[in-house]
Amino acid sequence: MSPFAVAVVVPSHNGRAHLNATVRSIARQREGPIDIIVVDDGSATAYDADELAAAMGPPANPTTRVRVVRSATNRGVAAARNIGIAVADAEWVAFCDDDDLWAPDKLAIQLDALRTSGAAWAVSSEIGVYEDHRAFSFAELRSCDSDCFGALLDANVVPCGGSGVVARRELVVALGGFDETFAQYADWDLNLRLAKHGPPANPDDAYVVKVLHGAAMSTRLDELRAELGRLHGKWATERALHGFGADSIGTICWIGVLARDQGISQWRTMATLPVPWRMRLKWLLKSPLGRSQTAHRLAFRRRSNAAVLDAIVARTVAFAYAPSTAANPPAAATPE
Repeated sequence: MSPFAVAVVVPSHNGRAHLNATVRSIARQREGPIDIIVVDDGSATAYDADELAAAMGPPANPTTRVRVVRSATNRGVAAARNIGIAVADAEWVAFCDDDDLWAPDKLAIQLDALRTSGAAWAVSSEIGVYEDHRAFSFAELRSCDSDCFGALLDANVVPCGGSGVVARRELVVALGGFDETFAQYADWDLNLRLAKHGPPANPDDAYVVKVLHGAAMSTRLDELRAELGRLHGKWATERALHGFGADSIGTICWIGVLARDQGISQWRTMATLPVPWRMRLKWLLKSPLGRSQTAHRLAFRRRSNAAVLDAIVARTVAFAYAPSTAANPPAAATPE
């Protein structure tokens, strides 16, 4: 039996600028022990496990460890995650991008929800921040109560990209891990297969602070558009059975959501897409993703809710950057 409660796979390619804080935010989780597996995906300068351990400082659980598995070449994030899955031996496996941060109780809340619900995977909520840690968005999963698989066929409704999911390792392996033909949407594709197996646990108060910066994968809109077509092709049969065509309003407007979160006018971006304005309005009013995103945007603009999100971000940043003696700042309130 593995001594670790969970293995956390952190793929990284030339990502040392943010990696230390990411690893600290994982190592200081209140649930443990944790096997932190940093997959060095062919970085120009090889990562050193001793240096990472020194930068990490004392973990919350003394038997938590950090190790580095190196790929000689840059194979991409999906392959890097699969390398980490292959060497993990914990019951649960989680993933975190090398520039994101976990709130202090994120992992404990998810594992408690998994044990209580009997689900095989769990999601978390996302607070999007700029590099200076100013919050600009909040997203949680609200649209999968009855048919998570169907909602995911329409749009990428699971927040946090590759940083929020915890799943049984044996299930991830049985499902084939991440599809290495995808770069941008490997996480969406795996979430589809997980959702087809069963719905996720969706606990409140489990947060990932997702950092948007110039090199972030999610900012490459042209690549996202191209890969979206390939994802549609892979799931074409299932999408057709659920009534989604090649130009499903949910998935097309997802590009607008991404653009909006990067400071680009959603409507200006959508104006370039082959979607009638009446369909865009219908999406905002009726689509699960549209309802969720619109509600969260309105909620974020409320002063009280924005203040709460800022408090969660401040606590998480302090958690990741503070010396070990201040690793557990006081609890913050939760969004309304």
